[in-house]
Amino acid sequence: MISFFFLLSWVAHGQAPERNFQSWTDLTYRHNATPNLQLGLDLGFRGIVSSVDWSQVYVRPNLNYYFTRIIAVGGGLAYFRTWNLSVADVNELRGYQNVSITWPSFNFMVVKHRIQFEQRKFYYSASNLDYDSDFTTRLRYRIKLESADIIIARQNFYFFANTEWFQTRKGVVEPFIDNLRLVAGIGHRVNRFFRYEIHYINQSSRVEKDNGLQVSAHILRVILIFMTEKKTGANNERDEQN
Repeated sequence: MISFFFLLSWVAHGQAPERNFQSWTDLTYRHNATPNLQLGLDLGFRGIVSSVDWSQVYVRPNLNYYFTRIIAVGGGLAYFRTWNLSVADVNELRGYQNVSITWPSFNFMVVKHRIQFEQRKFYYSASNLDYDSDFTTRLRYRIKLESADIIIARQNFYFFANTEWFQTRKGVVEPFIDNLRLVAGIGHRVNRFFRYEIHYINQSSRVEKDNGLQVSAHILRVILIFMTEKKTGANNERDEQN
């Protein structure tokens, strides 16, 4: 899987004439209200490392219901605020629904699938932009491999790699359209209530209004994950969102 990841990363990198480097920081909170119902809140900041041309903050309340250890459904409503020096600033409201399947499972690794459908409403600060609409939908599919915990210096670590594909409805309204996201990372379970993850992301996008120009973003992402009332039924952990 790691070799496949680097192969895809090399292909995506080689096809993109424009590149940038970003940092993402996320704070995730999960509360297990019942053995099957989990409530959550995500906060985050994103920006380009060497420039102030683009930055973004978001807040995302969500909930998940676990039917079994294998199948779960979830949904939420997110608000994204994006600042662009070269394009108009954007406010986005995003609703989403997803289905997660954890299968197959092995002693050393689990395979996680997620299909997500999004409804996205954009509000631009400039009225002279030539976009077809201020509403669009997007379909996402992600497959993730996650290792079992590995004890290093008496601490629990785990490794993961995933690939995610995006399909945006035609007549798009955003200047950058995500095509593919490749992720590799490591997580550390500090205790039953807190863990953190460090991700390297290679994200390929296209500029819709510039003849499909390909853009490759190299991203370092840090996620801090807090949990309360860990349940003993279905799998209590939920992957990071977008």
